[in-house]
Amino acid sequence: MINGKFPTQQLLQRYQLNEYIEVTNACLKGDMQALEQAISTNMDQYIQSGVFTVVERLRMVTLKNFVKRVATAVKSDPELQIMKKDNFIDLSLLFIPLKKWDDELDLDELQCLLANLIANSLVRGYISHEKRILVLSKDAFPEANPPSLV
Repeated sequence: MINGKFPTQQLLQRYQLNEYIEVTNACLKGDMQALEQAISTNMDQYIQSGVFTVVERLRMVTLKNFVKRVATAVKSDPELQIMKKDNFIDLSLLFIPLKKWDDELDLDELQCLLANLIANSLVRGYISHEKRILVLSKDAFPEANPPSLV
């Protein structure tokens, strides 16, 4: 899952790995709140299995998928675009939904999270701190994720 390849729900059910279904669904949807809920619900199981730290790393993959969903929405809706550029994302479009995930989140922390996505090659682009926008490259979401997410 860290590498962006997710098992199907049928496969997880066949091998009775039901504790990973919610995590997989949340990750694919980019739903940080659902991911946190799934992790806290199954934390004991993950710790006993020795995979808790790996599951923790899925936060970055989930955040990438969230940013990808927002980028898709911006491309399809000209009203969300800045200066009619579909690769410019106003940080408030990311900040407001993520505030539900972490009510103590501020814009500086969001920029730090986005910088980590960029540094880990999960997203290609840069952050304009002055204009408070995320500028994505044409191929902003590479298919293969690097194995060493920190």
